[in-house]
Parts: sequence; C-alpha cells; structure tokens
Amino acid sequence: MTEERELKRLARLLRTLVWDAGFAVVHRTPPDTLPFLRRQYAGIAHRLRELDPAFARLPGLPEDASPGAVRMAARSVLACIEVHLRHRQRTRRSLPTTGCLLVRLLGAPYAT
Repeated sequence: MTEERELKRLARLLRTLVWDAGFAVVHRTPPDTLPFLRRQYAGIAHRLRELDPAFARLPGLPEDASPGAVRMAARSVLACIEVHLRHRQRTRRSLPTTGCLLVRLLGAPYAT
C-alpha cells in the first residue's frame, strides 16, 4: 500500500474515531468504551509515527483522558493529515502551500 493511500485510510479511521468519541461524550456509554477509544487513537498515532517523520513528535494521550479529549486530539491529527495530503498534491503541481497550527508546532519541514 502506498504511503498516500495509507494516510487516507488513517484519516478515515480518525473520522470514525472522532464520531465515536463524540457519541461517547453525548450519550451514556459502557465503561469499556473509553479504553477502546484511547487504544484506537494510540494505534493510529503509532502507525503515523512509523509512516512519516513529520508525525514523529505527535503527542500521546494520558491514561485518564476523557472522550472529549480523545475527540479533540483525533480532530487535530486529522487536520494535520489533511494538510499533509494537500501539501503533497500541491508540491506535485508546484503551488504555494500553507500549514495548520499543529503542524507548525510539531515542526514539520513543510510548514510555512
């Protein structure tokens, strides 16, 4: 699987995770839901770190993270992946690029 396809797959997983965490925030969910959400986020973050050095400084979640915190973290990472994918498309066409705030904070080489 190419790196771009893998990033798109991880973006889809993050969108699902954002929806699931939002559902957990609004509705009463079983107690085993929160560890599952954290494991999902940790797995996606680990794969991103392996896949691209731009995500090497991606922060993890603490053990006591709430579903809202998982949702915010997943949305931030999703935004960075989308910026990363747009940057790749733009560099193929030589268009100017912009980066999201989290990418700038993480120190990705392409952040402007």
